[in-house]
Amino acid sequence: MRSTFICLHCGGTFLCNPRVKNQKSSDKECRRASRRAWKKKNYATNKSYRQKCLDSQKAWRARYPACDYQKQYRNAPVQYGNGVKAYAVLLNVHFKLPFKKIQLLFGDLFGYSINELTVYSASQQCYKKLEKTEEIIKSKVAENNVVHADET
Repeated sequence: MRSTFICLHCGGTFLCNPRVKNQKSSDKECRRASRRAWKKKNYATNKSYRQKCLDSQKAWRARYPACDYQKQYRNAPVQYGNGVKAYAVLLNVHFKLPFKKIQLLFGDLFGYSINELTVYSASQQCYKKLEKTEEIIKSKVAENNVVHADET
């Protein structure tokens, strides 16, 4: 007979086999959260685990020297994906938020503020890419005898 348990990480319910002790949710995110919590607890309380982590970090640094790693990764300019750029343009154009407010919002939501010029350049890129579409829409509207206009 299976029992229903509540996951400690997500609060969702899952079926558990009573013959298996300490069974956890099979959800991938819950397993990751559980693993992170276990690592954090062990790192704080278990000296041998902490030393093992430090040794593996030291070995990683020996394999990948800091100068090469920083040249290839750390000193590269920040590059935002299309989703971030689209969100910033949406906030600026549709919701009419000024660049400074978008910068503050990103800092509050994500912990990293986005540069105002990045938002501006993303808006310019969007404008350039949509220029042909805008012309097509204008020509289609001009071709019709009747044009709908909302008074609001």
